[in-house]
Parts: sequence; C-alpha cells; structure tokens
Amino acid sequence: MIERLPRHWRNGALLLLAVLVLWFCWSIRSVINPLLLGYLFAYILHPAVRKLEERGFSRRASVLLIFFGGFLLAGVILFGIGIQTKNLVRDVVTDEGVRQKIAAQFEDLRQRLDQRFPDLIPDKEEMPNLQGAVEWIRNYMGEHEDAAQTAGAVTVVSAKGVFGLIGDLLKTLIGIGGLFLLVPLYTYYMLFELGRLHAWIRKYIPRMERERMTRVATLIGAVLSAFFRGRLVVCLFKGIVIATGLFLAGVPYAFLFGMLGGFLSIVPFVGPMIAFVGAFLVGVIDHGVVGSAWRTGVVFGTAEILEGYVFIPKVMGDSLGLNEVVVLFALIAGGASLGMFGILISLPLAATIAILFREFVVPALTAWVEEERPPPAT
Repeated sequence: MIERLPRHWRNGALLLLAVLVLWFCWSIRSVINPLLLGYLFAYILHPAVRKLEERGFSRRASVLLIFFGGFLLAGVILFGIGIQTKNLVRDVVTDEGVRQKIAAQFEDLRQRLDQRFPDLIPDKEEMPNLQGAVEWIRNYMGEHEDAAQTAGAVTVVSAKGVFGLIGDLLKTLIGIGGLFLLVPLYTYYMLFELGRLHAWIRKYIPRMERERMTRVATLIGAVLSAFFRGRLVVCLFKGIVIATGLFLAGVPYAFLFGMLGGFLSIVPFVGPMIAFVGAFLVGVIDHGVVGSAWRTGVVFGTAEILEGYVFIPKVMGDSLGLNEVVVLFALIAGGASLGMFGILISLPLAATIAILFREFVVPALTAWVEEERPPPAT
C-alpha cells in the first residue's frame, strides 16, 4: 500500500515508520542490548569462522570449534580466579592471624617512619582507635540488624511500592540472563545468519550508492571487529605479564591479581589500580609494606609501559591500520576530551574517522583541486 503513494508521501511514511521502529527499540533496549552484543561478537568471530571453512571445516563445525575453544579458555581463567579468590577469602578474611600480621607490618612501618621523621606521624595514643570504632559499628549493626532491615523494607516499599520492586527485580534478572545466556545464544545463531542479514541490508541501500556504502560499511566493520579482538588480546597479554611478574616476585595469588589487572584494564587507570591495591595488600603478609610496594609497583608499572608502548601500538595499531603516533595521539585526545570513556572509544573512533575521511572527503577535495577554474578577469 505504501508503495502506491506519491513519492514524497511514500518517503515521509517510510521515515515515520523508521522513527517508530527506533522509538520502539529504544523503549525495549534492555531486551535489544543482548541481541546487539550477540551481533557484535558474531562479527568479531566471523573471520575466524571463515578461516576454518577455508581449511575444509563446515560452518557448523567451525562455529562449534570456536565456541568450544572460547568457553574452554574462559573456563580455565574463571576456574583459576575462583580457586584463588576462595583461598584469599579463607586466608585473609576468616584468618584472624593473617589480619594481625598485616596490621603488625603497617605498625612496624609506622615505627620506622617515626624514628626517621618523629614529627611527621602522630603518636599512636593520639591517633583515633580505628579498631575500636570498627568493633562498635559492627556490634551496633548486629544489635539493630532486625530493626534496620524492617525500617529499610518499610521505607523502600512506601517509596517505590511493591510493583516497583518487582519491576526492578525483573530488570535485573533480564540483564543477568542477557549477559550469561542470551548473548552466547544470539552469537551462535548470528554466525549462521550474518551473511544473509548483510545481504538483506545491502538490498535496500539506494542503487547509486550501494557499492560505495557497502565498501565503507565493510571497512568500518572490519576495523571495529579488529579493535575489539585486539583489545581482548592486549588484556590477555597484560594479564599474563602481571601474573608472571607477581609470581616471580613472590606475591601471593599472582594469577588472580594478574588476570584482574589485565581484564580490568578495559577501564583505564581505575581497573589496574584495584588489582594493584589488592596485590599490594596481600603482598604485605610475606614481604612487608616496603617490600610489597616495590614488588607490585615494578610489576604493574612494567605492565603499564608494555601496554602503552608495545601491546597497543603493535597489536591494536596494526589491526586498526593506524600509525603508532596516531594511536598515542588518539588516546591522549580521547582522554582529554571525554575522560576514561574517551580513552575506551578513541581508537575505533579514530579509525572510523580515517575511513570516512578517505572515502568521502578526499574524493571531494581531489575534485575541488583538479576542477578547471575560469581565469581571473583582467
């Protein structure tokens, strides 16, 4: 029916329909997000599937092999992290002697600093009794736990209502289910339908721009998938470097803090700092405050240097097709303009801008430079 309308009415109806579809997708974005992530992961894994197909594997065998390898690698990492986290909780949280040893190490450092700089640190008697304050808070919370829970429940229910609580719970469950169940499921099926999906989208691109837009979209997609693959490789390499360094330095739970330091580096500065503080605190048990500080500092500092000057320029710079200088400039510019989020998106954004500039701006500049101009009037 729409195709029978006059041209302007037809285009207006299609535009209105597109707006309604976008509005609907935005209103159910909590459901759409796992689908988009599944498409992104499928696009990232698709080149590996193609390479296995070129070696004689079928599409189903290639997808299953990649899924098996990915789940095996993730399972090994998560199993190691889980075991060391369990041991850490057992040794540090439940063992009173370990906590006393850490406190004794910091007290020994305080005494040494007090001998060298007597006016720098106040006397122990003048400092607040933190242990007593913690015990008081713990006892108070234990005595008033039931009352606090009741008051909190009444306050929450009166403020938001029962249906609001149920809605929040459902949203949380949907989000968790999307991350751990729907995303792998969508990724699996997208790997089989990716070619047909792209062919359907290409079919409805205007004929005059179809070849050019397809080429540009393919280049941008290849850049983005290469970026995310490179980011994961960099995180893995960095985690291995930190874990190996902590192990050689004699810091406990090296694998746990190494993998955390590697994969939490997706969030620059904050992620590695969390892993550094944890490694430093457990290192105090065996090496003291000073010994743990220089051991963990050297390991994490070396990992940061390798990430910034070796891993990112080599792995991600080559995969994005960017020069090392452009990579460093993009990281600095992204951090200066948008902070940590800018650092996260700076490299794929720079590569995307470079592709769009080359495909759309350079031809226009070339035509402007080479066009014949009438001679100036005399």
